[in-house]
Amino acid sequence: MTPIRAILLIGIMALVAISPALAEMRTVPQGGAIFIGENHLNIASLEGTPAIGWWASRAAVGVTPPTKTISLAGRYNDFSVTPGEFSGYTGFWNAIDPTTGYGTYTNAFTVDNPTIDVRILDSNNQDQTGKTILPGTPLRLFVETNLFLATKRLDANSATDNTINVKVTGPNGIISTNDVFGGNGGLPYTTVELTPTTDGIYSVKVSSSLNGIDVSKISTVTVASPTPIPTATPVPTPSTGSIVVQSNPAGASIFVDNAIRGITPLTVHSIPNGEHTVLIRLNGYEDSRNSIVVLSDTQTISPTLVPLISSTTSVTTIQTTAFVATPTPTIMTQTPVPTTTTPTVNYSATIAAMQSQIAEQNTKILEQESWIDQILKFLGLR
Repeated sequence: MTPIRAILLIGIMALVAISPALAEMRTVPQGGAIFIGENHLNIASLEGTPAIGWWASRAAVGVTPPTKTISLAGRYNDFSVTPGEFSGYTGFWNAIDPTTGYGTYTNAFTVDNPTIDVRILDSNNQDQTGKTILPGTPLRLFVETNLFLATKRLDANSATDNTINVKVTGPNGIISTNDVFGGNGGLPYTTVELTPTTDGIYSVKVSSSLNGIDVSKISTVTVASPTPIPTATPVPTPSTGSIVVQSNPAGASIFVDNAIRGITPLTVHSIPNGEHTVLIRLNGYEDSRNSIVVLSDTQTISPTLVPLISSTTSVTTIQTTAFVATPTPTIMTQTPVPTTTTPTVNYSATIAAMQSQIAEQNTKILEQESWIDQILKFLGLR
């Protein structure tokens, strides 16, 4: 048989409240519900019924002997639902007709195993059992049990009698103890709520000791404040950077914003952020001027230096052999122009002076070429 269950909706109380002890509800009406483990029940409503039986199939009650038979003789005023007799035989028990040995259709009582469960819900009815919630989350308990059927007994008051004990324990001890059940025609329903604010584990125990029954269930929920996220300390941005200066060839002077900083190769440190002019200078080579922006980083300059115009000038000697003209008694002899070799000189004079010297030498060469040209024309050779 499917157990009959009821739903108990309660909350966690912040105040300690002790209710009266669980009521003793022992007088069972004919066809009422009893639970395995109960003791000292009064089943006088069945007096005159010598025995009861259990059939695996309800259809076989009136046509076959029972699968299980229990005598009620001497037990009407003190009946115990022992596991030895009733385990495995839950559901309907019927009176046995002493004449036929078959069952009658008179239902003696219904036997069930006591069940109880509890879940912890938030205000949105989301199950938070076994989970972690934030402080300030409203909680309610959802208790499911079949023991509420005891309030339908002849000596019970379904509006006030209790069958279930609820005890809530917080991180600082017991918060509340309530014996709950009664109200609304025997259906348990109450709404007591709490908003826990203290971090820790909250334990909810629901139990029943109705007439010797020992059944309970414990559920927990953890209340924990959010872990604060540490504020990251901003790392200050450096206000300077560096410039790596190399040159080919090496050994050039380095000027940063017109200030000498050293000889290549060199890493120049502590350069303020911003745009800078880097000049690389080496004798015999053109200056290398570079514009670079430093933003708290390291920049690199690696120019190949361009040589200046060479100061070496070679003048080739032009030598002319004299020719004697037959009709003319005069023999003109060309004096060989000595070869003039200007050694290669590496100098630091200005470019203007060097160009003047070269221009002078070129003028002499042109004069010599003009004189030779005249002689050749005279001899008719040009």
